[in-house]
Amino acid sequence: MWGRLAWLGRLFRTSEWYDTKLPLLLLVAYQSLLAGHSGAVGAGMLARAALYGAALLAFGYLINDLADTAVDRMAGKRRAMDGIARWLAWLICGIVAAVAALALRPSWGRPLVLILLALSLGLAAAYSLPPLRLKERGWLGLLTAAAAQRTVPGLTVAAFLGHLDWGIAWMGAIFLLMGLRYILLHQIMDAEHDRCARVRTYALAVGSVARLAATLNRIYLLELAALAALPFILGPACWWLGLVIWPYALYGLLRGRQEARRSGLWHPVSYEGMPLQTLYCIAWPLGLVAAIIVAQPACWPLLAVEGLWKYRLWQPIIVTRLQPIWGRYRRG
Repeated sequence: MWGRLAWLGRLFRTSEWYDTKLPLLLLVAYQSLLAGHSGAVGAGMLARAALYGAALLAFGYLINDLADTAVDRMAGKRRAMDGIARWLAWLICGIVAAVAALALRPSWGRPLVLILLALSLGLAAAYSLPPLRLKERGWLGLLTAAAAQRTVPGLTVAAFLGHLDWGIAWMGAIFLLMGLRYILLHQIMDAEHDRCARVRTYALAVGSVARLAATLNRIYLLELAALAALPFILGPACWWLGLVIWPYALYGLLRGRQEARRSGLWHPVSYEGMPLQTLYCIAWPLGLVAAIIVAQPACWPLLAVEGLWKYRLWQPIIVTRLQPIWGRYRRG
């Protein structure tokens, strides 16, 4: 049984998104709870929003692996999709897409929800599938990846929960910048594999790592500025969120400036020490959950869900930072 579950995890590539990309969609849902929509946003609606996000992200990776079966083989990559008959792979993709759509069934009567739902599924497919295959269309490929995995799903969740406003739109813009950072870094780090497989990505088209790093720096600085402005965009009721976001933005700016003096790079060209991940996946969600619990004490189970769901992210923090402090305390 555990072997089959592990295989499904590899097939849907859950480790790529369950605690790093899905949390962004729940940020939107938590913001809806805080915006006075608690009567419309219950546990069932939150579960549906999470199911939509999980199914959509799984669909994107399934389609990508299905479209790239041959090129992944050329690059020496092995995927769980390799051992599945073509017709069955397409059937699985269709079922997962249907799950994403059915999760939003209560809001099918609203045209905006249907438009965003179709756009989120369409972008996920168009990124990898011919004839569009947007991943090989330069900047358009970067924008499509960022929008398909973060921005459009976030806006879809907001529309589903009945809370799509300028504040949520600004959050979507932040998610887009974050997504651009990640996909550009992915292309830089995966350039050799893409070259072997003859995949014409933006990073390979530019060629120069220095130019790509400069672009990464600019995106990162824009993201920090957008984050700093978010509490003001959300309005006076959410200015307290600045106590969570501003320290991270300031630390990111100071750390980036220090790194720029040393290496010329505000943002590392590496997966190690990715800036702001702790903010997006732990601190910001916990801040919203704490505010929700203060306003609605019955929502306390959200705190347990956050802790258990993101254990993989919590563990390194506990081991590297909190354990040494506890050890010093016990030694006196």
